[in-house]
Amino acid sequence: MNFLIQTLTPSDRLSIITFNDSGYRVCPLRTVNKENIVKFSRQIHSLRAGGGTSISSGMNMAFQTIKDRRMVNTVTSIFLLSDGQDSGADLKIK
Repeated sequence: MNFLIQTLTPSDRLSIITFNDSGYRVCPLRTVNKENIVKFSRQIHSLRAGGGTSISSGMNMAFQTIKDRRMVNTVTSIFLLSDGQDSGADLKIK
């Protein structure tokens, strides 16, 4: 995550969203400036794994964040990082 932040520029904005059994917006969209990079880093270091892995909850929160933004960039991206298998996935291993 810190690598991602270091590759962004002041023309970029970032929101951090976590998910376990539900999605939660840790911070709203913020410009990637020096002051906010410090805030992003603190928020990233405070993240802890919780129960469940509902990727759809996190993605829904990400889509809502994009939908609600006031300023539209020419490029919009979602970076998904997970530490587990989606609890809604129907994976059958033989």
